[in-house]
Amino acid sequence: MPKLANATQRAQKLLLEALKSPENLPALPPADWELLLRVARRARLLGRLESDLSRAGLLGDIPPRAANHLKAARNVIEHRKTLVSWEVNRIVWALKGTQVSLILLKGPAICWLGFPRHAAGSSLTSTSWYPRTRSGKSRTD
Repeated sequence: MPKLANATQRAQKLLLEALKSPENLPALPPADWELLLRVARRARLLGRLESDLSRAGLLGDIPPRAANHLKAARNVIEHRKTLVSWEVNRIVWALKGTQVSLILLKGPAICWLGFPRHAAGSSLTSTSWYPRTRSGKSRTD
């Protein structure tokens, strides 16, 4: 059991260091890249790593296989942003001319408002909405 605990701590430390100091990632040994990719995928932070490395201009300085994983994560995130934007657009269209407000929370709100720095690498979920009239009453009240 102690061996497993040490491995978990090592993986967590590696991920935290990568998030704190992405500029150090090009010097990471290949074995550490494998572990970092696994733990970042599990924590849903591959997109964040890709975003940090891209902004720093370091994506080309890491092993190509690692870069491919990170680029694939970015592609998935961009696809999800497209889906969320389309879904919100359709909800806005459907509500046009009604007395119903739309309140977006978290990922969909960030995406819809166009905050790319904050949304970079974010994992988005689908939108949930609860129609309320402008008076604040729920349609189900």
